[in-house]
Amino acid sequence: MKHALIALAIALAFGCITVLRPVDVAGWLLQAKMFEREASGSIVSVSMPSTRDNDVIGANRHVLETVTQLHDAGARRIFINMPLHRSGSAQLDQRLRTFLAAHPDDIFLTTSTEQDGLNSDQIPPTDAYFTRDMQVFSSDYSMDFLRNVWGFEAPESGAEGEKLLPLSFALAGNGATRDRVYIDYTILIETIPVVHAATLREDIAPLDVAGTTFVLGENSYGTGIRTPGVDPTPPNLVHILAAETLRRGNGHGLPWYAVTLMFGVALAAGLFFVHTQAQRRALYIAWCGAALALFVLTAWLGVKAFFADTLLLATSYAIQRGVARYRRRHLYRDSITGLANFTALNRDLANGDLAASGCLVVVKVARLDSIFARLGRSERRLYLREISNRLALGDSGCTIYSDGGKYLAFMSESQGITNYEAHLEGLRAIVSQPIRIGDRSLDVAITIGTDISNKGLGEQRLSSAIAAADQAREAYRPVFIARDDGDDWDHSLTAKLSQALADDLIAIKLQPQIDFSRGTVLGAEVLARWRGPDGQDVPPATFILQCERMGCLDSLTRRIFEKSFQAALEIDSLGLPASIAINVSAVQLVDDRIVSFAEECLRQHRVDPGLVTIELTETARIEEFHVARGVVDRLKQIGFKLSLDDFGVGSANYEAFFELPFDEVKIDRSFVANMVGSPVARAIVGGLLHTMREAGVAVVAEGIEDRETYDLLQAMGCPRGQGYFIAKPMTLPEYIELLRAEQEGPAIALG
Repeated sequence: MKHALIALAIALAFGCITVLRPVDVAGWLLQAKMFEREASGSIVSVSMPSTRDNDVIGANRHVLETVTQLHDAGARRIFINMPLHRSGSAQLDQRLRTFLAAHPDDIFLTTSTEQDGLNSDQIPPTDAYFTRDMQVFSSDYSMDFLRNVWGFEAPESGAEGEKLLPLSFALAGNGATRDRVYIDYTILIETIPVVHAATLREDIAPLDVAGTTFVLGENSYGTGIRTPGVDPTPPNLVHILAAETLRRGNGHGLPWYAVTLMFGVALAAGLFFVHTQAQRRALYIAWCGAALALFVLTAWLGVKAFFADTLLLATSYAIQRGVARYRRRHLYRDSITGLANFTALNRDLANGDLAASGCLVVVKVARLDSIFARLGRSERRLYLREISNRLALGDSGCTIYSDGGKYLAFMSESQGITNYEAHLEGLRAIVSQPIRIGDRSLDVAITIGTDISNKGLGEQRLSSAIAAADQAREAYRPVFIARDDGDDWDHSLTAKLSQALADDLIAIKLQPQIDFSRGTVLGAEVLARWRGPDGQDVPPATFILQCERMGCLDSLTRRIFEKSFQAALEIDSLGLPASIAINVSAVQLVDDRIVSFAEECLRQHRVDPGLVTIELTETARIEEFHVARGVVDRLKQIGFKLSLDDFGVGSANYEAFFELPFDEVKIDRSFVANMVGSPVARAIVGGLLHTMREAGVAVVAEGIEDRETYDLLQAMGCPRGQGYFIAKPMTLPEYIELLRAEQEGPAIALG
């Protein structure tokens, strides 16, 4: 319906400036050929002989002779539709004037009052000598750009202020009963009787002279008028056609906006009530049929209606629908599966009805790249379409969306389901059955994430569901539900993060790392801190995961990069060790955005990239190592070092170490913190230290909380360490003060 209202507004706007009037004229010309009617024959055109230039005497003599013959023959309605001027013969002029004055109720004159550059310029006005005490009508007409005359208006102001009716109204004999008449050109102009002044007696013999109206006119006046099928047309015949139209009761005209407004409102109203494609198609057919029927009907009734703006309405609506259809088929469709894409999902989530319809579920297809490597395009389509069909099992109205890769999404109703997580696990079990394509059986491995909060913008809910699907694990937690915990901080996170960034409330602290052999500071790990409205730091565990869920992680990472590079630049300018390590989630290795952040910060702050180490966290969530490898290679080419955080936890951690070119690993705190009381933990740490020495990779032990752990690591030959026993995270000024103290000797006060 929105498209129909926009099209209506466009059509009415164009109608106001009459830019489409040529199209209306073409329509009227077509209507004139649709039907054929004959003139009544009661109005006869008398063709006067042409006179030579300035032969006013000859012209007046012909008029006097013709009107005398007609009157003597019994004619009582004679119109002289040609200008009368004083000639060089006073006697002839007096005789003509006397004859006219003697029959003021039988003979009528015309004159032109539009002598200002308009169309009727070609017809000069009648001399006042002849019009005195006579009934005078207007002989004026107006042509369009094709020289067609479409109608006459009444009354018109005369040169001396009197109101003159157009000749056509006078010929009709019913006066100015209407303001305007549109000529009905379905009346054939060749059926209008025409007699010639030279053979007048013979030509009028068969006519009922007393009941006939005669119009005298000279063809040399008004040349250039066109009518459908006749070019040129004498002005006499145009006036007679208008009079015939008036006598039939035709020639009405609708306001220019009437048809457009009627059909625009009808289209919008119809679209409001139809809901299916079949109903919409039936509406279009009925609408077009009604427009065509009205076009034919107005031609039959001789009614002038303006259809060009209605045609523009239809065209504008069709273009809008075509664009919308294109978007649905291309911009809103995944090219591989033909399913609606995530752009369409965000659009639909903006619709309150869909957003409130239930939970947003995202399904992540694991190892899709390796599966697609063995399939052609059509087979990839079959694979993903089969998964989508299984997801929609039992709900024919369910729309499945695809991001063009490993994510699928849909809306699911959770009301009435006692254990929604178990319900989704059952759905996963159905979907995970092998898919047979040709002679091959392909495995299906998926994890499911869902956002059940029903709060936040559509993009935020989608980011939350995707993050939930990423956090889910096939082996031990295949379904992850992002729940509404009632925490207003979480719900308004995007707005608060944006405000915090604007107010510079995102800060960093630096936790020193030391060299065990010398006991000196080598550098520091950068830790994000967010000062809340109460002035207290918000723990990173509270907001970083929420940032990812709400799609704000890039904004946070960009600010941390900026702060870190500023800190490194300030430390380096003081001649102090400026090495820093910045945490980056492995989920950000899906494209080059993290590279763009880093390059932009380097250009702004001109920091030596060799001073910066990128610490990758959550490497278990890397699924496409070839993509991650490309991003990491670009970071290494710039000059950054690469560190693997939380090493030793999860098999994927080892896979990441094998696949990516790390310069350093950080032994996870869960091993380090338990070394004193657990021989197993000590053995794991010892094994990792040995492995990394053999591999030529630097090691940092994190989570050193006591003296015993510190001494064990030092005795085992661990090269670097960090933890609260060594130093707590500190502000930049505190860290700079520590580094300055280091210049005079070890400044770390252990414990």
